[in-house]
Amino acid sequence: MQIPARAALSLQANSWNDGGWLASLVLPPRQLAPHLGSHVAKERVGLKGVYGGVKNVREGLHASRKVFPECFLPTRDGLTEAGRGLFRMVETRNDPSYGVSTVESWLERAEVNRRRGAELIGESAVSDIIREQRTALRFMREGRFTVVRMVFEKV
Repeated sequence: MQIPARAALSLQANSWNDGGWLASLVLPPRQLAPHLGSHVAKERVGLKGVYGGVKNVREGLHASRKVFPECFLPTRDGLTEAGRGLFRMVETRNDPSYGVSTVESWLERAEVNRRRGAELIGESAVSDIIREQRTALRFMREGRFTVVRMVFEKV
C-alpha cells in the first residue's frame, strides 16, 4: 500500500466569534452577528447591556469551571495560528445552525433523562450540564460562538 504524499486534517470545533472571548461575551448580539439584525457600528450600551455582559461572563465562567474545566474555546484565527508552519488551511466554514441544532438535541436529551443522569453522576452535575447547555444554545443563537469546520493540509 502506497501512502499518499499529501496529508490532511479535518477539524470541527466550537469557537468564539472573530472578536475573541471577551467581546463575544459582552457586546450586544447585533454587533457580534450582523446577520441577526442590522449592524450598528456604535451602539450605546446602557445599564441593561452592562448587566447582560456581566451575566454572560458569569455563565461563561460557570461552564468553564464546572462543566469543561480543561477546555477554553479558541477563535478561528487561533486555530489557524496553532497550525502555522505545520499545516496550511485549505477550507473553512462557519456553521452556526449546525451548532444550534446539535445543542438543542443535547439539551432536550439531558432534560428528558435528568433523573437517570442524577443517579449516575449526581443532581448537581446534571444541573451544571443543563445550565451550560442552555447558555451554549443562547450564545450560539446570539452569535457569541459558533461551530467552525476547517480542512488543513500538511506543509
